[in-house]
Amino acid sequence: MNNHLYRRIYRHIAEMTWGALLCIGIGHFISSWLMAIAFEPDGISAPGVFWYYYLVTATTVGYGDFVPATAYGRAVAVLWIMPGAIALFTTAIAKAAQAMAEKWRRTLRGRGDYHMLQNHIVIIGWRGERTERLIDQLTDVSSGEAPTIVLISSTVSKNPVPDVARFVRADNTSDVAAYERAGMAQANTVIVMANTDPDALAISLAAAAAAPDVRLVVYFEDERMANLLKTHCPGAETAPSLSTEILARTARDPGSAELFTMLASSSAGPTEFSMLVPAGAPSLSYSAALTSFKAKHEATLLGMRSPDTMIPLLNAPGTAIIKPGDQLYYISMARIDADAVDWDALAA
Repeated sequence: MNNHLYRRIYRHIAEMTWGALLCIGIGHFISSWLMAIAFEPDGISAPGVFWYYYLVTATTVGYGDFVPATAYGRAVAVLWIMPGAIALFTTAIAKAAQAMAEKWRRTLRGRGDYHMLQNHIVIIGWRGERTERLIDQLTDVSSGEAPTIVLISSTVSKNPVPDVARFVRADNTSDVAAYERAGMAQANTVIVMANTDPDALAISLAAAAAAPDVRLVVYFEDERMANLLKTHCPGAETAPSLSTEILARTARDPGSAELFTMLASSSAGPTEFSMLVPAGAPSLSYSAALTSFKAKHEATLLGMRSPDTMIPLLNAPGTAIIKPGDQLYYISMARIDADAVDWDALAA
């Protein structure tokens, strides 16, 4: 029992843990105070003075407003208080700096914990420049307030974009612990950008199981993979590669490639946004909204989507009714806040 206790004490002292440092500091302070009481009974040993004198000595400030008055008091200060207090103070500073550096290194290497985040965006997968462009688009303040982004990857060892995103290192494509540390269950949106379509499918299924209520957006090269995911996760939104379709459309309709780029871009000219019709807004016809959005907000209404449908209705009939909870899609120079829209005036 004694040997075990001795080993524990020796380990704490050898590693100079915070507990050992605190105990040594208290011991040194009390012993210094007792010596001051013995040799400086009418000076720095007063309870309201000694703690101040001790800290001033430890930090090497040395104001000189309180000093030992006797030869024995000066000897105690030089041989015991000053060496011990300064050593303890510098050790505490060094340990604090080391702890901060270690925490920063852990965060950079993806071992941080962000489970307390709310309404952020989680990106799973790193595809180099393509993912970096995605993050640049998401953090572009011209499209509205930049969201908090957490990147999850098993292919990079440290955060590739530490200035704009937090990073969680995953051991594999379905690392549930990594999903929890990224706060996926409280996220607003999960974006999957894997290196291959099979990986994207596997990650999407794992993410849907870990956070079934979170909006899931997945990039696929092959539209057949997107359709396969839809059979298992009907609520998932897929973004297949449209390069072939854009080439074909541009060949027949000149300028279409630039148009698609502008609609998708967050930094080049007017672009596409969406808006959720708030609860309490009156119902109105699509034609009335189309006219009013242009007249009052210089925005062009593209389409709408009801909560019970997955595919937006573009160029909806003028008689279609827009209700609270519907999603509206429009082109504008900047995002329009739904709370800033006078819905009663639009309906009128």
